[in-house]
Amino acid sequence: MNRDRLVVFLGCAAAILIIASPAWAQWVVYGYSQGSGSVPIPDVDKNATAPPPDNSCWMAAASNLLAAAGWGPSSQTPQQNADAIYGHMTSHFLIANGGQTSKAVNWWLMNYGYNPDDTSGYYNPGMSYSNVAYESKMFTATDYDNLLGKLVNNEYVAVSWTLPPPAELGHAMTLVGGNYSTSPGSQTSVWHDSDQTIGANGDDTHGNVWTRGFWELDYNNDGPVNDYTASAYHMLSPGLTKPQNAVENYDWAYFRDQVPTGDWTIASREAGLKAEDFADPYWEGDSKTLVIGNEYIQDMRKEVYLLIDYADHDNNSDPGITLVSSADELNPLNPTRIEYATDFGQILLTWELDHQPAWEKIIFPHVKYHDISLDVQTINVATICVPEPSSMVMLALSMMGLFGLRRR
Repeated sequence: MNRDRLVVFLGCAAAILIIASPAWAQWVVYGYSQGSGSVPIPDVDKNATAPPPDNSCWMAAASNLLAAAGWGPSSQTPQQNADAIYGHMTSHFLIANGGQTSKAVNWWLMNYGYNPDDTSGYYNPGMSYSNVAYESKMFTATDYDNLLGKLVNNEYVAVSWTLPPPAELGHAMTLVGGNYSTSPGSQTSVWHDSDQTIGANGDDTHGNVWTRGFWELDYNNDGPVNDYTASAYHMLSPGLTKPQNAVENYDWAYFRDQVPTGDWTIASREAGLKAEDFADPYWEGDSKTLVIGNEYIQDMRKEVYLLIDYADHDNNSDPGITLVSSADELNPLNPTRIEYATDFGQILLTWELDHQPAWEKIIFPHVKYHDISLDVQTINVATICVPEPSSMVMLALSMMGLFGLRRR
């Protein structure tokens, strides 16, 4: 399998000035109305005993999003889950390197949330919050207004920040609430910040929110030279789920992972009851064809589920992905079904074959799927063999016969 390396810096390389527009909706502060009922959005703080540099703000924000959306054992509070997820991330990514919140969310979902072989109790195949959107852009009053609207709909938002170039410093915070007002000085943004103390501008003790007199997403307020300004948002929303029996049978994840040096690389993970029975899926030389092995069992047929998470949250077009099998390699098959997430950030393609081939190949229209680049964030394949309809009828008749003998 090819392993491409990519260095990712938090945020954007340009300074951003946010321009207020004179008339926008009035927003209340939603800080403690989100999450599960009245439970607040978690507020992960960095470990005060960790040696510097501690650049784990992006992991803290990712942990807040996941736990606020419900990930983690139901016996724990969202704050406890967020702290545990943060522990998973810092153990894996370490704390010295910067990174991207959306990639951290996807890494955790692929390795814990979607992993039926995981023994930590975090596997939750029915959880719908799996749709990760990411966009690097200049913020306007309209954008800020829209992000606050996402909070109202129980979608969860983190924001990346950068210093003007040539600095490569960044930060990440969880957006909790705020309001837009036409009265200067009365605008408020509310954040959960993993840095416990922010100088004279605010003190973020664990579990509390940090409020600003600026709505402009500018948290230093010490002059235009040193101000961090918002440069990107990361959002976790309801998405699509694959059938649980297919995930638990065989599930293959393909995503971006970060090595200890801070570089990002492509990684994969196999899980499920059949994970050890087949050779690893592999890409053919064209970097567009994914080959998946199979096991022939008489009177069985195959179902293949392909879930793709796009960074582009309004990608609602058919991607043109097809499948061929060892039974007929010359005739690509279109999906039996295509499902889109509510905001079109995810797509689930399903193939229901009437046979069980020795292998199947998923043919992608672009190398971005192989490279996990452009708007592609993750690929997740699940497969399962199911009895043919005729076999099901025979099984049902057999069961009826046994039932009749038992009654006699």
